[in-house]
Amino acid sequence: MTPKIAANPNGTLNIIIQTENRTLQVHSSRPIEESVKISSRLQGGTVLLAGLGCGYLLERVLEDSSADCIVYEPESPIFEQVLTARPQLKARLFDPRVVFVRNIETLSLLIQKKRLTNLDYNFNRTYNEIFPEEFTAIHDCITAGIRKKEIGDATLKRFGKIWTKNTLRNMHRFFTSKKLIPYLNWNKPAVVVGAGPSLAEGLSWIKLLSPPHRC
Repeated sequence: MTPKIAANPNGTLNIIIQTENRTLQVHSSRPIEESVKISSRLQGGTVLLAGLGCGYLLERVLEDSSADCIVYEPESPIFEQVLTARPQLKARLFDPRVVFVRNIETLSLLIQKKRLTNLDYNFNRTYNEIFPEEFTAIHDCITAGIRKKEIGDATLKRFGKIWTKNTLRNMHRFFTSKKLIPYLNWNKPAVVVGAGPSLAEGLSWIKLLSPPHRC
């Protein structure tokens, strides 16, 4: 892969990448207009930009919204050439709302930390083609996070009211029940239970357990 920075007819910059059998462009010939169009559909409180390119989309997102930005740029000669051609982009990368990442492991941790609560993202098409393994890993990470969130939402929808009801019914016990501290050195088997709804039919059985178990 051999990248080079080239000027568009309107004075904006583009990245031309020569592969073994193809010549690719990272942006269209009108990258500012292109970035306005993409930015208008990125509605998340946190926006992941996979592939920085010449930085036009990052600039537009920062100007058009209050979103935090995670920028992923693979390790390659592209980034260094872009900074040489557009040194003003460095200030954008140091913006307090921007986290700049260059490895998948760190990006995965960030996505998990955000827990996909209102995360939106954009994959640069050309980067997606020339860095297929990295971008597949990002996609898998986002998909796994969405599934985890959906499972959590479904669980909360199913049990939320029961959890609230049980908590309110047992509130007084939080202050009057015996504490576990005296039993820390008990050295005997014990079952510690909470107010989970799945225990509703098992409490009477637990109480019948012979000593030294307690309930």
